[in-house]
Amino acid sequence: MRSINLMLALALGFLACCKPHLALAFTLLPSAGTENARWRQSPVRYFVNTASSPFSHDQTLEIVQDALNLWNSVPQSSLRLELGGATSVSAEALVRNTSNETAIVFDPHFTATIPGTSGSVLAVATALREGEVYVRGLVVVNAGSPGVTRARPEDLQVILSHETGHTFGLGHTNDDAALMYPTAKPVSKLGRDDVLGLTYLYPRKELEQDGAFGCGTFEARQKGPPSDSWPGVVPIGVSLLLVAAYRRIFNRVVKGARV
Repeated sequence: MRSINLMLALALGFLACCKPHLALAFTLLPSAGTENARWRQSPVRYFVNTASSPFSHDQTLEIVQDALNLWNSVPQSSLRLELGGATSVSAEALVRNTSNETAIVFDPHFTATIPGTSGSVLAVATALREGEVYVRGLVVVNAGSPGVTRARPEDLQVILSHETGHTFGLGHTNDDAALMYPTAKPVSKLGRDDVLGLTYLYPRKELEQDGAFGCGTFEARQKGPPSDSWPGVVPIGVSLLLVAAYRRIFNRVVKGARV
């Protein structure tokens, strides 16, 4: 009977792990087709025009590197972002699509360069695609905004990390704990929703890298955003096996008692 009770307890424990989670909140940039656009090469290299940055050239590059490293800190993602160095490309060239660089530019004439924006907007960003493949990203920072000119290094890092998320396909989220929340606020790490969005677009190819099984192996089967119920698939299967074993042992005990 002790074996029966132990198996039943294990089965109930596994089932308890499968309780529903909150719905996902991340969104993706609009796509031209049925598949979500993605970068096909990694790493993606970002070049920076520091001319109108509120910080020195070297400090600005350091802040950009920290902003990119925030996204690189997710081991489940196959995407890697790199600092390519300095560039002289202008915001106007980026917006007019006359540059082939993926770049971050501080623009003192932000509202003139980006029609329809206000001085309160800290930055804008997007990714340009050919079909369903991103070929170039751009980030234009409002160098005339008090939110930028008075920013501390960590504040500017948050702005750049947020905008970088747009350059590889993430939209905004309604999860206010996430970096991709539309209102800027101090954050020192990615939120759970940021990680889910990143790994949905760029799951790590487990079998290609080190032979370990993981979430990346589900990529070909998924047709839409991943469900938080995926982690429950294995516990449910194990629970069913345990319940079946319990029933067999129970039937044997009952038959033995009758004899």
